[in-house]
Amino acid sequence: MIRRLFVVLALTLSTVASAQSNAVALGRDFATDDGLGRISAFTRFEKEVAPASRASALSDLWESVEGKPEAEAVRASVLTYLMSKPVKTMPWDARLGQHVTEAGKAKSVELRRLSLNTFAQRGPDVAKQETLTFLDDTDDTVRELAVTQVSRWADGKIILRDYVTKNGLSTKHKGSVSRARFLLDK
Repeated sequence: MIRRLFVVLALTLSTVASAQSNAVALGRDFATDDGLGRISAFTRFEKEVAPASRASALSDLWESVEGKPEAEAVRASVLTYLMSKPVKTMPWDARLGQHVTEAGKAKSVELRRLSLNTFAQRGPDVAKQETLTFLDDTDDTVRELAVTQVSRWADGKIILRDYVTKNGLSTKHKGSVSRARFLLDK
């Protein structure tokens, strides 16, 4: 009986290790900013990784490039992959959600923009608070994008009025405040 448990445990660990190494191997494909290259990588990913394992595989991939030169490209591809999926089929779990949240705080404006778009894709019912954090981003183009996303919500005008009131005199917020005013007048 104990021997069977060890065999099952060994097979389980082997399967998990195999899935992780498979995700890492797929990471080479994700290390691109080329649109066609990404489509190819995403297609291969979906062929090789079962839907139930995709969130975990994407997290493994995310973590496998920590500190490496290709980290930003791989992470941008992971976020692009997530954005390409409708919320009902988007791979998601707490671990992957944490990675997307981390990307929202990255030095890279592009990663922050992609993080915002990923949360926006998930919708205000699921990711409203996460999306709102981008109204305080350090980059005004990211704030403009957040303003645009918020404007699509049922309560968006209220939030935008508050945003304009709070930041209307700030020169750092000139573009996003201008965008918010434009959207309020529509």
